[in-house]
Amino acid sequence: MEFADQRECADGDGSSSKIDIDAASVQDLRLLLEEAGMSHADLLDKEDLKRRAREAQALGPPLPTKNIVHIEQNGHVAHLLAPQRLERGKPMPLLLVLHGASKTDAQILHMIGEHVKTAERHRALVLVGEALDHTWDLVTTGQRQDVDMLNHAINEVRRMYCVDDRRIAVVGFSDGASYGLSLALNNPHIFQAAMVWAAGFCLFEPRLLPRGAPKPRLFLTYGTNDELFDYNTIGLGTKTRLQNEGYDVEFHADEGGRHSPPSDFVIDAIAFWTTLPPRADPAQGPATGPDLEARRPLPSRNLTPEEAVEWIDSAVDEFETLILPLELEEDTSKIRTQYKRLSLLIHPDKNKHPKAEAAFKKLFGAMQQLTDIMKQRVVLRKARRRATGKETLDGGGENWWEQATVDEMEKAFRDMEQKMEAMGAFDYDKERTKSRLGLEEEQLWISPAEAKDLLDKDLAIFLDSRNTTDFDASCVIGAISLPGHTMEHLFNIQNTQAYKTVQENPEQSVIVYSDNGSKISRCSNVASALRNRVPKPERILRLKGG
Repeated sequence: MEFADQRECADGDGSSSKIDIDAASVQDLRLLLEEAGMSHADLLDKEDLKRRAREAQALGPPLPTKNIVHIEQNGHVAHLLAPQRLERGKPMPLLLVLHGASKTDAQILHMIGEHVKTAERHRALVLVGEALDHTWDLVTTGQRQDVDMLNHAINEVRRMYCVDDRRIAVVGFSDGASYGLSLALNNPHIFQAAMVWAAGFCLFEPRLLPRGAPKPRLFLTYGTNDELFDYNTIGLGTKTRLQNEGYDVEFHADEGGRHSPPSDFVIDAIAFWTTLPPRADPAQGPATGPDLEARRPLPSRNLTPEEAVEWIDSAVDEFETLILPLELEEDTSKIRTQYKRLSLLIHPDKNKHPKAEAAFKKLFGAMQQLTDIMKQRVVLRKARRRATGKETLDGGGENWWEQATVDEMEKAFRDMEQKMEAMGAFDYDKERTKSRLGLEEEQLWISPAEAKDLLDKDLAIFLDSRNTTDFDASCVIGAISLPGHTMEHLFNIQNTQAYKTVQENPEQSVIVYSDNGSKISRCSNVASALRNRVPKPERILRLKGG
């Protein structure tokens, strides 16, 4: 992968309309202003047009007005999410998101919805890539059509926006994890970090990398009960191989976790990335690290006993208490050594500071938390969110929904969907549905009244896409359970009783429902998986409202 010239970040150097203003015609001046998004209706004099045209050239090209942009090339597509509030000339980090195997429209739409908040909260650009086939070419043909498209898409983003080339990362799951890890390792001049869940392999040859090439930081997570990739041989094996090659690997074992990632994976991965210092780049000056809102730099010299008490008293987390960097430390002997060193400074028997006893207790508690690796991971997650000013996703408690009513959760869900609709998140999905099926997206929904009529007349098959616990508690009479809350449930959909029933009744309508029946609810996964596999896909309908 190679960088092309990108949009100039400094104001005044990025204009795409470098014309000779003094020699330009009135029409040319008006066109320049329109391209820059500036009005000229109030300007009747040519000199006034020239003056505003010079202002437009000084500002550089206008930023795109849509928050979701679809980048296409030779049948490929990638989806770019941008923050709603942009600052001209300020570089933004870029996150590349890669899907797993068995790509579906619903899966892509879910990923877009999942990362809308990433773009907003971290003032980041998020590029959701799509493989040309059901998965990435590295896994199937070994050709380059997907990597060429991703290279094109990244450079398109850099052309449209001011991207901080020192802060480009990739996040992926399963096949997307293998692909993303391989891309980052083979392109250290581009990627600052890779965060992956359940990478089955990584293809790279260290001997072929340029001497002195930077090494991307790596965040690897595997479920200990992964049914596809053995944790001990693939998970721990990948970690050991990369560490032996000199890579800085933060490794997480999800106890009891399976192949599909939990929602917290993306949160933790982004927290890891946003607290990293930028990739070193001599052309752009020294790396200074991201802006941390609530974290002070660690002391560069030994503290006096009084200073140690004051530091610990004001520390905001266990890592800061022990004067440790904000990163996973699996060697707990280092933590205990640091505890012993600091405890000698602040021990109440020797240190007469009025807060010495409280500081000693706080230090001991921090050591207890961080020497338990599972607890350390929880502490690290919280500290990273706090350090970037993103302690929670929704501004409440650690999990605001645990205290919320059902009405409050449903309202939050509707609000999120409305924001996505306004940003154009569903536009591409609608266009693709119309192109493939010849139908408007609205024609693939059915109202509760129409569905009840078909149910009463026994003219439809009802599929319940909720989890089995909810299905057992209550369901539509005669419905068949087909969970759609993870892609794991849909990989082998042809082997399910629901699929066989649909195939055996080719003339009947199929109604898929979930709890809320919205555009981003889990029934979209089930409906999309079925439409890709059965004749007459237009008979697969989703129930409005759930």
